[in-house]
Amino acid sequence: VITYVTHVTLAGLFATVYFLNDGIRHPIWGGAKRALTTSFGSICFGALLIAIINLVRYFLQIARANVDNACMSFFICIIQCIVNCAAGLFEWFNYYAFSGVAIYGKAFVPTARRTWTLVKDRGIQAMINDNIIGNVLFMGGLLVGVLCGLLGYIYLIVAQPAYNQNGNMTPVVVMMCFLVGASMFSSISTVISSGVATTFVCLAEDPDALRRSKPELYEKMRETWPRIVQGV
Repeated sequence: VITYVTHVTLAGLFATVYFLNDGIRHPIWGGAKRALTTSFGSICFGALLIAIINLVRYFLQIARANVDNACMSFFICIIQCIVNCAAGLFEWFNYYAFSGVAIYGKAFVPTARRTWTLVKDRGIQAMINDNIIGNVLFMGGLLVGVLCGLLGYIYLIVAQPAYNQNGNMTPVVVMMCFLVGASMFSSISTVISSGVATTFVCLAEDPDALRRSKPELYEKMRETWPRIVQGV
């Protein structure tokens, strides 16, 4: 729930900037207020659906571990694979649905339906498929983690702290530095991924707003994905 509240808050910020540019001061506070009040029920409902799917996955895992029959185990394995795929797709779609919740401020189910309809009609699916931001952020987190681990190793070599005289703590310190660096980058990348998802939804809702606020970017989008601006 905390993750989705953060996403809806950031989505409200990006949506405000997209539609109103700099027309509202401190839009982050407005996004946080909506996420924690009027949209909080929708956020909890979406998180509940994810929790139910994860619960089903857990029960399937237990059932597969306790079944001795090979045929039944194979059948459960197939169901488990289907549920895992469905869970991954639902978590991916939830991100865009919650962006719609931040924009429209309505219930989760109608907002999700409206968001997906707009995405399909506008051809935003092509942009989403071409989007490589997830891979870039993953590689960025990995790189930051490696750099932090390297800095931790250099610190141990140069400072030679008393707790690592024999070098026994070197792997632990390097791993901790790696995890801290990757976690910090992950927190920062949440802003980027939320902004990308919200921009896709905003483009599907009103591409003309982009033409008013950023005409040069709008022209590039129109040349690359002309279906997005249909009817504008």
